[in-house]
Amino acid sequence: MADEANNSTSDGVNNTADATQTDEKQTKAGKTFSQEELGQKLSEERKKLREGFDKEMEERIAKEKSEWERQSRLTEEQRAKEAQEAERKELDEREHNITMRERRSEAIEKLTEKGISSKLVDFVVDADADKTDENIATLEKEFNKAVEDAVKAKLSGTTPTDRSTTTPSSKTADSMSKGIYSKNGYHAI
Repeated sequence: MADEANNSTSDGVNNTADATQTDEKQTKAGKTFSQEELGQKLSEERKKLREGFDKEMEERIAKEKSEWERQSRLTEEQRAKEAQEAERKELDEREHNITMRERRSEAIEKLTEKGISSKLVDFVVDADADKTDENIATLEKEFNKAVEDAVKAKLSGTTPTDRSTTTPSSKTADSMSKGIYSKNGYHAI
């Protein structure tokens, strides 16, 4: 460690300002890396990311280029028809998203009314309102059944007896009928 604290720069001058090794050493999962090793690893990762990005961009450019070439061969009427279809698809998608938001909101409201957590909304929501209602009814039925079964399981076991209302044992009853015990507990023989 003392050798590391007195590292020298490339021109031979001692580097005493780097006595604190926190800048020079990095710890990751128990392994210590020098500044040079860390720089090398970061450089490798940067290179991998750059290659992946470049590959993705080349694929996108090739796709766009082929689409442009395809559209350049189309007539004006065909281009207008494709644009109209693309607009229709986009509108359909928007309408579907709005419908799903409405159904989700309605389902949350219904679940809350029935006392069921609104976190379960994703299990019941559907594009069809009737199907959503069916799903909520099924969830409510199964949820209540599961709660009832859990309560029964917790409360299962023997029922404690109330000893104050039980009839006296046969020996006690026989003894009382013979007059051995009196009201105050003394023997009356």
